[in-house]
Amino acid sequence: MIKNEITKIIKHFIQPTDKIVIDEVAANNVGLEFSSKKGTTKFNLQFTNKVFKIKINKLDINKEVARMLAKQLAEDLKKFDDPNPEARACDYLQSTTRRVISRYLAKKLCQNEIFWNVVIRKVDDASNLSYEGKNSRPSIIFLKDTSLLSENNIKKFAVKINLLESDLLEETWVRAVVEGERTAFFSESDDGSIDGILSLVDVVNSEIEIPEKQEGTAAPHISLLQIQNLLQDSGIAIHTSKTGDIFIMVGKEQAFQKSGGYWRFYDYKKILKTVKTKINSYSGLFYAIEIEENSLVLRNLIRSCIDLSYERQGALFWLLDKKLIDVIDDTVTLPGNNDNSPHKNLLSALKGANITEWSTRNIMNAAAAVDGAVVINASGKIIDVGHTVTEIEIYNKKTRPKIILTDDQKKEYEDLPGKKSKAAYRGSFLGLTIKVSEDGPISMYLKGNLIASYG
Repeated sequence: MIKNEITKIIKHFIQPTDKIVIDEVAANNVGLEFSSKKGTTKFNLQFTNKVFKIKINKLDINKEVARMLAKQLAEDLKKFDDPNPEARACDYLQSTTRRVISRYLAKKLCQNEIFWNVVIRKVDDASNLSYEGKNSRPSIIFLKDTSLLSENNIKKFAVKINLLESDLLEETWVRAVVEGERTAFFSESDDGSIDGILSLVDVVNSEIEIPEKQEGTAAPHISLLQIQNLLQDSGIAIHTSKTGDIFIMVGKEQAFQKSGGYWRFYDYKKILKTVKTKINSYSGLFYAIEIEENSLVLRNLIRSCIDLSYERQGALFWLLDKKLIDVIDDTVTLPGNNDNSPHKNLLSALKGANITEWSTRNIMNAAAAVDGAVVINASGKIIDVGHTVTEIEIYNKKTRPKIILTDDQKKEYEDLPGKKSKAAYRGSFLGLTIKVSEDGPISMYLKGNLIASYG
């Protein structure tokens, strides 16, 4: 029972494709022995008269977060030493994830774990409230460096408001006014007190058409890039999306996300690195994406996927192996992709446009709502939209060598849920496919293997 709880907590800080091994042995007085190198993190957890030896295989793990996770778990488990502690320990571990997040935030700002623990709980509670049928969207920005803000952006309260001692986030006017798009609460105080209200119009909305660092993968959504840039290395922003997800942005490249009652940690600067590393580890059949040369294409594609995940819009992208570009060209007609396609006019506008251009990517994101795949070549040019990814046998008529699935691959394919997952699997034998689910998760396939998953 306790082993399952530990596993669930660790999963908050890794991705579904990462592996956890927990060995349980009888022992006493065993130290933490934390280590993290070469994609493997290890530590021990003492619980009564037994020890859990933890091994996490994760390529892009954040060592600082992993160390805090290990220490917090060790501290929480030490609180129980009676003969039958498992049930009480499991209950206590339900809030361990929040304590880990609070510990991490305290290192960045305010230096007070209790403060952040209470703030996270209050934001969580407030996000379940509503005003005139609309969900409350509590948003707060904590800054050390305010040099990037003009005084016109800030309207200060007559008296600072202590979040720990007030029910500010539950007040009716707050539910109506502070929604994270036009306004957010603002704090520049050392103790985290709320100084006033920040206008986000000049910070975000006026720049949406040509966002700064538009090619970057950082930030949970492109509309939040400007806010995340304001944070510099130590600022913290709490944002609630329209779908009720809570994001805690830390500095310029990291965020915690709570979705469906489940917390996740994302180190955005490492997402691209991880995907590139995984792709480069695959070679052989049809693989010629040359990801190092075209990293800008992949970076922009991942940016689109993160945005669509935030918006809860499903999508399927297919980055084709450049050797197989003739499989889907003007001379090839595949079932569901012909001159009578209902997407013909849309394709005439987008075909040949490059996704590294913000305007193209913006339209492409909207076009991704159409059933079928958005097909892109290795240079980032759009080849097709609403493309039907057909059965592998169809492609075998156009390519050499033939794609032959093993019995295990056939079973894995049949067990996949939904048409979009099956299409992503099929297409992955001719390039990289990325599926964005309507409930948020992002899955990346190459040669029939799930190489990365986020959300």
